[in-house]
Amino acid sequence: MSHQKLRRFAALIFVNTILFVSACTLIQKNNYQHQTYTASLKGGVLVTFEAGGAEFNAWVTNPDAIVQIYAVRSGEGIANIPYGKILAGAGMADHNEPYSWHLDPKEFSMLDQPLAACNSDPLEVEQNLNTYLSNDDYFCPADAMVIRVIDYRVPPPHILTGY
Repeated sequence: MSHQKLRRFAALIFVNTILFVSACTLIQKNNYQHQTYTASLKGGVLVTFEAGGAEFNAWVTNPDAIVQIYAVRSGEGIANIPYGKILAGAGMADHNEPYSWHLDPKEFSMLDQPLAACNSDPLEVEQNLNTYLSNDDYFCPADAMVIRVIDYRVPPPHILTGY
């Protein structure tokens, strides 16, 4: 093998090793986060939404909302806008980190039409949290999309990802 081919081969192995280690680290991080949630979250679903270019998580225990979330995931539901009262703290098992707020899991619902007063994104809520909390505001981003659903009800959880 020529010196140039050997250098290319070594570079290829190096790049593949870096990619493999990065993928393993990401999988390890996601598994750790899932294990942390599993130990503390029971009786609901953890839903990851994307809104305004940022992701946030909602812990949902309202049975009607859970049915609506699964209907949206299957393409059969039209109520695709999350709606919930904003509460202080990242929530049970810190499920909405890195934010310092979460949505009330019992009152959470899904809307089929946006409300004029609810056009915001997770970062805006974080930046103006004291105002939102003092006004007892609700969060309902009209452009939200369900990214992932992890079911923590009995039987054991399963994960639905992607569209």
